[in-house]
Amino acid sequence: MIILGGGLGALLRYVVTMQLSLRPIPYGTLFVNILGSLLLGSLIALFSSQIISEGWVLFLGTGVLGSFTTMATFVSETIALVDESLSFAFRNFMLMMTLVFVGATVGQFVTNSIISYLSDNSTLLN
Repeated sequence: MIILGGGLGALLRYVVTMQLSLRPIPYGTLFVNILGSLLLGSLIALFSSQIISEGWVLFLGTGVLGSFTTMATFVSETIALVDESLSFAFRNFMLMMTLVFVGATVGQFVTNSIISYLSDNSTLLN
C-alpha cells in the first residue's frame, strides 16, 4: 500500500509543481509542502482520535503525502537561489520552514475541532 500511495503522491506532486513552476520563488514546491503538511496534520489528528487505522496512515501519510511533499527539491531549489541572492535563499528557507509548521499545526487543530464538534453534536463518531 505504501508503494501504491508513493506512486500516487509523486504523480500528484509532478502535476502540481508543473502548474506552479514560476521563478524567482519555487511556488510549486512551496505549495505541495504546505498542503502536504496541512493534510498530514489532519491525518495525525484522525489517527490520534482512532478514526482511521494505522494502515491508512501508512498509505496516506507515508505513501501519498511522503512522496507528494519534497524536502530534497526544496533544498536543491534553495541552494540554486543562493546563486541569485543569499538573502533571497534565506527568506525562501524561512518561509518554507514557517509555513509547513503552521500548515501541520492548522491541519491538526482544525481536524481536532471538527472531530470535537461532531462528537458533541451527533452520533456519527460515537
